[in-house]
Amino acid sequence: MNNFLQKNLPLVNKNNIINIKFGKKISQNIFETKILNNKIIENIIQNLKKETKFKKVYYQVLEFNYLDNVILKQNNKLHNFSYQVSDTISEQKTILSIIKINNDNQIIECPSEYNLISKYYKTVINIQSVLEIIIKKYQNYFTVDFEIKKPCQFLFIKKYISLIGSIL
Repeated sequence: MNNFLQKNLPLVNKNNIINIKFGKKISQNIFETKILNNKIIENIIQNLKKETKFKKVYYQVLEFNYLDNVILKQNNKLHNFSYQVSDTISEQKTILSIIKINNDNQIIECPSEYNLISKYYKTVINIQSVLEIIIKKYQNYFTVDFEIKKPCQFLFIKKYISLIGSIL
């Protein structure tokens, strides 16, 4: 993980992000990201408050996925993008991916069937405009992701990965 981050952190931008999902590795090809306990999420937020100042933004989201296209209805606004995962590594508690995002689609695709339709509440915790911690609350569980959209220091990111990893 350290080599992966050190190699890719300088290359990050808004269209080439690093996504880090937290959970547990069940087998070589299965990674479970569901967090069933609300107290874990509260503990994460409390520990973040001790470490740094941050901004929180809340959204109600309806997400439509079709192949590599995503349509988000976020607080009554539509966002559309396609993505490509270019590299991925998994550890015991994290899975890291390099995701290339294409926002150039002016016309939103509307297939007759979607692969997945999700409804959730999203909390975005923004730390120094570099790291976004995204907590998604579904009906019966939560997920926690990091999105890195700007180049930053390895130790800065490692600190927050360790913080979340120690709680899970």
